[in-house]
Amino acid sequence: MSRVIDIRQRAHAQLRKHAHWLISAGYDRMVPAQYASWKEPDITGELCRFIQEYLECPTAPEWVLTYALRDDPKLNISGKHGESRPRIDIEFEMIRRGPRPKFRFEAKRLGPNHSVRQYLGPDGMGAFLTGYYPLTHSEAGMLAYMQSHDDTHWISKMTVALSQATVDFHLIPGALPFPQAPITCGLSTHLTAHNLPEGNLLVWHTFLLFH
Repeated sequence: MSRVIDIRQRAHAQLRKHAHWLISAGYDRMVPAQYASWKEPDITGELCRFIQEYLECPTAPEWVLTYALRDDPKLNISGKHGESRPRIDIEFEMIRRGPRPKFRFEAKRLGPNHSVRQYLGPDGMGAFLTGYYPLTHSEAGMLAYMQSHDDTHWISKMTVALSQATVDFHLIPGALPFPQAPITCGLSTHLTAHNLPEGNLLVWHTFLLFH
């Protein structure tokens, strides 16, 4: 049993790394200033288009063959059918025999009229905490589309907001509220760890500049 658990953990770690690598590869093909006033679904659609280009590039590493990208897919959840099913912004599926782990990202804008409160709220990170977005394992991702300021500014605001509501966000007691957690070179990534009734949840937060 311990061997099975170890294999699963290594698969999840590999998925996390490669999902963020692909986010970085897609973002690197974009011209951020072009999207300074775009809505979130439009930015996400463009990001996914460039990721798909990378996946289909003849010079891409061989491991890309083991992943499928989905833009705004409907999620299967008990009691939800058809159009009532929740939709996640980006999903990466590891293609293999047996259960296929999936890494899911929710994206939110940060800038004029788009605050940290909305990012962390029930339609943002909160959708993972409540189980509205189902997960295949105890990890999820958030993408912060910064349309003003930089990551230092928003990380500071995020840290304050989380520190003031540790119970509301189910943060693990004693843990830093928003530590830096590098995954892929070139991405600004931070981590929140949550103690939920069904077990601990790790949420990886990546900041992408779009202005």
